[in-house]
Amino acid sequence: MPQICGRRRPAALSMVAVIDLEKCANCGLCYRLCKYEAVKIEDSERRIDIEKCSGCGVCTSSCPSLALTLKYLPHRMVVARVKALLRTTKLKEPFEPRVLIFACDWASRRGVDLSLIRKVPMSSNIRATKLTCMGALDPIFVVDAILAGADGVFAVGCAGEDCNFLGSNLVTEAKAKWIARLLEMAGIEGARFKLILLPLMEARERFVDELSSFTSRLRELGPSPISRPEPDLNVRRRLEAVRKALSIFRLRLLLGCESYLLNTGNVYGEKPKPGELGLLIGDALIAEYERAQILLALKEPKSVRQLAAELGMRPDRVLKHVIALRARRQVELCGVVGTSPLYKAVGEV
Repeated sequence: MPQICGRRRPAALSMVAVIDLEKCANCGLCYRLCKYEAVKIEDSERRIDIEKCSGCGVCTSSCPSLALTLKYLPHRMVVARVKALLRTTKLKEPFEPRVLIFACDWASRRGVDLSLIRKVPMSSNIRATKLTCMGALDPIFVVDAILAGADGVFAVGCAGEDCNFLGSNLVTEAKAKWIARLLEMAGIEGARFKLILLPLMEARERFVDELSSFTSRLRELGPSPISRPEPDLNVRRRLEAVRKALSIFRLRLLLGCESYLLNTGNVYGEKPKPGELGLLIGDALIAEYERAQILLALKEPKSVRQLAAELGMRPDRVLKHVIALRARRQVELCGVVGTSPLYKAVGEV
């Protein structure tokens, strides 16, 4: 049976991962990320050994096809909880930032005392929710929180060897810089997201200091463009494109495997150079974000020139993305006006 901090509990009651085999693409990322060897291959399909699964959530936050989720904490429940918490906050004068905290459950048990939030100046708009581990923090959760009205997102977990789940939080640590970069691409300051991993011996003291510093920075930045009384609809549309990009297989695969490749290497034991891998992920980040913008814009038929004018991209770049999206069967040709082909997104966007 799974053991957590020396305590046994029935596997059936554990926070274990489950796989939707209809969505699973058999990419193997979960198999490589799982440090508990809980992912098995049976008849060419992935299976979770619930006797070994620790419920850290690193596979669920990285799954490229969104086929994995935690049994008792599925993605939709986390998002619903985030929205419910933020509905209890208010826009106040003078400005009090609406902050959502994602806290590692084990960090909050062993050092990060969430009751200390009240010691943070102007803390009435701070809300917190727990994840089993920082490894379970899906970048989509951060975007959803800001879309729901958060002025900032603060994530706190255990540092290094203090991680209860064999360093699963390091996968999220590698993603943090890309989350901030995506927010900036959408017109949201990257400083509105902060991830800290605290040594448990220092967690109690540093938690309040770090959170106070974060809220002070948010007060300097002012309300998020989305949480203002008159939200910036252009920023919201761009942020929705970021969310769409974060659900795309290619980008999730690259974000999920970065720390694994740098620390372990590929199947041949070869480790990429950090700079080269960073360039690859950065290029994919831009490409998938732009493709997500195009997909959202193609709810109605449009030509390449119309898309270019609407999104502020060069027509040749738009055409390149449209060709890629057609190859993925996400966009289809739906007509011609004059000499201009019209394209439309396939299915629900």
